[in-house]
Amino acid sequence: MNHAGCPLPLRICLSVMMLALAFVFLCAGQRHAQAQEAAILPNTAPPQRLSQDIFPDKPLAIDLSQHKIGISSGFSGTSVVLFGIQKQAGDLAIVVRGPARTTILREKGSVLGFWLTTESVRFPNIPGFYAVASTRDIAMLGAPDVLAAHQIGLDYLTLESDKKGWSADETRRYEDALIQTKQMQELFILRTKNVEYITDELFKISLWFPSNIPVGDYKVDAYLFRDGALIGGDSRTLAIAQIGFNADLRRFAHNEPWFYAFLTIVTALFSGWLATVLLRRD
Repeated sequence: MNHAGCPLPLRICLSVMMLALAFVFLCAGQRHAQAQEAAILPNTAPPQRLSQDIFPDKPLAIDLSQHKIGISSGFSGTSVVLFGIQKQAGDLAIVVRGPARTTILREKGSVLGFWLTTESVRFPNIPGFYAVASTRDIAMLGAPDVLAAHQIGLDYLTLESDKKGWSADETRRYEDALIQTKQMQELFILRTKNVEYITDELFKISLWFPSNIPVGDYKVDAYLFRDGALIGGDSRTLAIAQIGFNADLRRFAHNEPWFYAFLTIVTALFSGWLATVLLRRD
């Protein structure tokens, strides 16, 4: 390409763009290297700290094989192994709750021959991800008021909408539709009788997180029931965050909006000029 005939302003824009891109790639490389160093590799062995958390008055303790999940452009879902020690006989329930989100459910219908939205319901403070695992059916674990107080199970999950004055049947219809939609997206998961006991006291369970998992802070709660009463529990936290160049670029756009806007404009100008040069006929 002959740069001698290139106008001076475009050459300046080209130089600025190259420097800006070099700066972005340099920052992204440093942050990516730091993220790689801080990444926690999956581990299928029981955490060493687990046995130290058990005391005579604590019937249940849990820990996770990893406490951080990094999501990159090639993320296709992953599993985290939960290990636990159960010092007393009883039934277990494991609940994973993601960050709260506002979910809007829309119902479509035929209006004058067009398929349009006829009703929309807004559900604030709905878990972006909700998964339950147990050693037996949820309804058989404990009293309904106890399950509802801790929101254990989809039937006991609090789903409040912005629609007031609806009948119980109409409200339940939209709640069922919301749960069904989330289950189809693998964001609401209910699995029973999938807890594996390694010994009489040590157990484990594999927790699945799909590729569309929301980022944020997660809480993993374990409950121990006996004869319908809640006798013990423990909890851990899990962080899910984006990593890689896409995450660095998004962070850069948020932290340096003016510079990012300038870089975008320069890139657009350069792209237009380059297209003109390549398509120009001598």
